[in-house]
Amino acid sequence: MTETTLAGRIKAGLDRSRAVEMGVERGLGRPAVLVATTLAAIIDVLMTPLGYLVVWIESSLGWALDGILAPLALVLALPYLGRILAWIWSILGTLFWAGVAVPDGLLSAVGVLAEKRLRVHVMLPPEADDEMRAKMLQALQLAAQIYRKQANVRLMPANPWSMQGAFAGPAEPTAAWLAVGHPDIARLDLGCALRAASEDMGCVGGRFAWHALRYHVFGVARRLLGTGAPIIVFGVQSVDGGRLAGCSLGPLTDYVTVATDQPICVAHELGHACNLPHTPTLGNLMYPTCGGVRLTSWQVVLVRLSRHVSYL
Repeated sequence: MTETTLAGRIKAGLDRSRAVEMGVERGLGRPAVLVATTLAAIIDVLMTPLGYLVVWIESSLGWALDGILAPLALVLALPYLGRILAWIWSILGTLFWAGVAVPDGLLSAVGVLAEKRLRVHVMLPPEADDEMRAKMLQALQLAAQIYRKQANVRLMPANPWSMQGAFAGPAEPTAAWLAVGHPDIARLDLGCALRAASEDMGCVGGRFAWHALRYHVFGVARRLLGTGAPIIVFGVQSVDGGRLAGCSLGPLTDYVTVATDQPICVAHELGHACNLPHTPTLGNLMYPTCGGVRLTSWQVVLVRLSRHVSYL
């Protein structure tokens, strides 16, 4: 790699950083913005090769750890007792990794946004046609753009050997991100809020956890250990009788659900999984009616503190 190419990539990384925008929001002067963008670039330079190393080890040897932890994942998939334990484990993991990420949260609060990663795995029904796949792919692409621009978080497929450095171009979701799940999941009509919580405690939540293990063994270790835990997007028949386009139980689970015929809420539901509640601000990503694209500075901090979002 030539010096010119490296300089160009670093400049591109600085240009796309939201540090400048957040600096303007806080009335920071040019020196403060320059320091923020420089620190972000330094962290990117340090973390990128380490990220490639971790992905290589995980993709080559991580299957053994996934297999060792699979029985525990099966226990957590059991209705009621297993699901209660899964909730407790998720809460503890959320608090622990948020505590670990506090330094990054403080840096994010002042506009130092080095690139982090959010891994997703999408499961569509076996009968998904080209139109359904195209809609889901478009929703994923929009989510990738939102999280990259607003929080400098790169969406990645939760597959082995999947890694892009901080100075690479935008991660554009492709058809390879879409997997086929089991039809009994795809045909569900699910509730949301309290109904979703009760469903997750019982057989429905157990089926989600079982199918996550069955169809996506790679990533079990991350889901149980917490750091960089992939979020599984299940395409289902409908949510709340068709009145909603998606649902999430926030950081309590490692999955979200979206209606396959209108997956516009993918980015919104990922936000819930990454610690974000609803907001009344029109145009915000977390406005109850999906379609917003903006994140406030504190929403950015909360997303980057999520156990689903990591440097490695």
